[in-house]
Amino acid sequence: MKRFKKIGVQIVFGFMALLFVSASEMKPNEFTFKVYRGKNHIGKLSSSEFLENNKTTYTLNYDVKIDVLVNIKIVENITSIFQDKKMLTSVQVRLINGSTKVKNTVVWKDGMYTLKNKDNEINYLKSNIGTSVSTLYIKEPVNMTTVYSESYQKLIPLKKLPANKYSILLPDGNTSVYSYKNGLLVEVNSKTTWGNLKFVKE
Repeated sequence: MKRFKKIGVQIVFGFMALLFVSASEMKPNEFTFKVYRGKNHIGKLSSSEFLENNKTTYTLNYDVKIDVLVNIKIVENITSIFQDKKMLTSVQVRLINGSTKVKNTVVWKDGMYTLKNKDNEINYLKSNIGTSVSTLYIKEPVNMTTVYSESYQKLIPLKKLPANKYSILLPDGNTSVYSYKNGLLVEVNSKTTWGNLKFVKE
């Protein structure tokens, strides 16, 4: 009788542990950043990391308004899925004043990536994508030397700087510096087409 009670207790604890693991997988890590152009608060960026069925989904949502002669409203979403340190799929959509300017997709299949843009132009990439710009907005890219740019559909160099900072140089000559604390992103300083932008974690 005691043996059955012991087995029953083990089953209950095992079930509770399974529930705990499942719950931890279902709970996303979510972060919000205020976006500044100079001293002006122009919008926000939110990022999240969600683990389910051994796949991690990273999302990036960006919503800003910039006044440069005319008002520009930029809304962007990036959703990328990784498994075992490899990107499986990614979709990026950017709207400027309601018009779709960017629609990029990435799919890993048959040992290579198929890259497609909004004009249905297709390119291929055989190198592994282990991290991307969307993942930089969550966690520190430790021991990584390249990062995939969803916007430019290219692997670009990732440079380690002192004090847990990293910089990237984009194909258009613009740069971004990412600052981390305890492994998580806290600030980004970017030189962009629309001026210098700062993203500060709330």
